[in-house]
Amino acid sequence: MKNEFAKILLVEGNNDKHVIFALRDKFDVKNNFKVKDCSDIQTLIESIPEELRVEELQSIGIMVDADVNPKGRWEAIKKKLSHLESSLPVNLPDKGLIFNTSDGTRVGVWLMPNNKISGNLEDFMSFLIPKDDVLKPNAEAALAELESKAINRYAAKDRSKALVHTWLAWQESPGSPLGQSITRRYLDTDEQNCKNLIDWLTKLFQDQ
Repeated sequence: MKNEFAKILLVEGNNDKHVIFALRDKFDVKNNFKVKDCSDIQTLIESIPEELRVEELQSIGIMVDADVNPKGRWEAIKKKLSHLESSLPVNLPDKGLIFNTSDGTRVGVWLMPNNKISGNLEDFMSFLIPKDDVLKPNAEAALAELESKAINRYAAKDRSKALVHTWLAWQESPGSPLGQSITRRYLDTDEQNCKNLIDWLTKLFQDQ
């Protein structure tokens, strides 16, 4: 097997993949792992056992949205990993989980946005909007007005997606994809949740 596939990060979709690419470049994280877009959460979770059997696998990361049930999402992943480690935690550590299997494979899990609360990639991105940003309150107000009139077409669970993409629509390059919003420096990547994610990636894929 080629060496570049010895380390792999499984993600739910294209946005996740390009956010990781942008953060990897921004923080000079070593480009020694493949990011695999699994298309959706169920495909990702069901693929875990097969991915773990890949010959010469050194490190594997699983990065998914917590969505509305972080505990349930972690339990679903834990079932796929329990044969590797009998003492997996009840709750994920705030800075993500990393452990080594008996054969030396390094395994990591990160639940977006920060391993603690419900949410998704866009919630993580919303953490990175600068604290003194003048557009975010206006984006919040725009959504609140739609909701007060009951004319919003997004579900409550998708509010962070509506907020982030509304905010991005008002930037110098309107409607930038999430990854490009990092590259174009619209976001504050010095934010602590972002630092935690970078630390997790660095430790997970560092050379063994």
